[in-house]
Amino acid sequence: MKDLRKEKKLCYYFCMKLNFEINRDYLIAHTIWCWDNERFSSSTKHRADLLKFINAVWDNHRSTYELLSGRMLPNSFVTSKQPFNSLKTVADELELAMDQIELTPEYRKLFDQTKNYLKICQTQWQKNLDQTISIIKELTNLNLDRELTIIITHPSLRNGYNLGQINNNYLIAWGTTEKWPNYITVYLWHEILHSYFDSNNTTHALIQLITDNELRIRLNGGQYPPFEGHSYLIDKMNEILPSWKEYLLSSNKDIHSFEKSLSK
Repeated sequence: MKDLRKEKKLCYYFCMKLNFEINRDYLIAHTIWCWDNERFSSSTKHRADLLKFINAVWDNHRSTYELLSGRMLPNSFVTSKQPFNSLKTVADELELAMDQIELTPEYRKLFDQTKNYLKICQTQWQKNLDQTISIIKELTNLNLDRELTIIITHPSLRNGYNLGQINNNYLIAWGTTEKWPNYITVYLWHEILHSYFDSNNTTHALIQLITDNELRIRLNGGQYPPFEGHSYLIDKMNEILPSWKEYLLSSNKDIHSFEKSLSK
């Protein structure tokens, strides 16, 4: 006779699959854009290597840098008599520039650091999978049956976005310096849950209660409030908190029914 509990647990493992990868073009573009917009997750780590990469691209592929950093689009409308043609010319040359950048020692250094970070993310995710998938299932009663691709970027630059579904593939971009134990695991779950909810402040605050706070303290100990998460959602989390505490005590949880009750 089958042990249905074991079968169900195996389904948790094999129905939720994360594929970790590095996308060359996205890594280059994200690094340039983050540097130009000062989106650092660490004030010192790898900063010298990042600067060498940025200087190499700036010195040898100035137009590519200006395009990927976002500078070129607004500037071209006042610096070029034919701005659309200018942008098209740079875009047409972009693939060759990416190929050349990939061959530089400065890029290889950042790639190796990102590859090492990918291994850290993958290892932590696998280590926590048994415990966290049970927690998320208990908190939400969602069908955790999706395959997702996690595109890893440099750990010293901030990244964390659910990029949506493309050709039946859910995409998440991720990269940051870990601020406390199991940070990667908690916030990967945060981004995963975005694929199960509509996008608005209420659902985002609810995701933060589930992952940034409840999952975090179950892994690391502690209590909340004070809350982890986006500061602009603190008031919304405080508003939901009394109902959330009651929900946590319920035996038959259904996160989408709870979500609907919040809008009544």
